[in-house]
Amino acid sequence: MPIFKYFTVVGSTLLVFLFVSNAYLTDDESNLRFDGSLYESALYAPRVEEIQTTAELRFTRDVTPAIRVREVFAVFVPNERRRGKRYS
Repeated sequence: MPIFKYFTVVGSTLLVFLFVSNAYLTDDESNLRFDGSLYESALYAPRVEEIQTTAELRFTRDVTPAIRVREVFAVFVPNERRRGKRYS
């Protein structure tokens, strides 16, 4: 079939052209027009050094279960309703 032969010839020609143009048009390591470190520093935010903190003991032995329950329910606000009517 002539169409498959056409695509094979044109595809291989374009592939050879791609490799040849890459060999002639790319910059050497010593002659770079673009500094990659500038791109990386602009793309990512600077990393803050993580400060290692000691793990906070949440429940100690001297805390009673009643205080634990009170702390849990202190998070909730009375008369807090759901915003949507979907669940009503």
